Amino acid sequence: MHEDSVPNVGAFLLGAPKSGTTWLASALEQHPEICVSDPKEPNEVATHKGTFGRNAGEPNWGRYATCFDGAGLRLDCSVHALACPVAPTRIAEHWPEARFVVCLRDPRSRTISHWA
Repeated sequence: MHEDSVPNVGAFLLGAPKSGTTWLASALEQHPEICVSDPKEPNEVATHKGTFGRNAGEPNWGRYATCFDGAGLRLDCSVHALACPVAPTRIAEHWPEARFVVCLRDPRSRTISHWA
């Protein structure tokens, strides 16, 4: 794969911290036709205003491609893409046929779990 090639990602797992995304990613990883990103949250699609070491510039597609080592549907589990203002446009541009799994949880329970 050319270093600048955008990897073929078929689905994205989005959600808030403590909403069950790690559990769901682990369960989906057991399926032989799903390739879950490794690390679970590569955060190449989300920028979060520099939180992940860059601003709204293009992702490092070469590094991103190495996050998928296996056959089947590639699933990016970068949950922060849900809150990133750049992510929807980027996903629509590069993966217009992508599917989404969104994990949501009652905000009160999520907050208690986050601080417990």
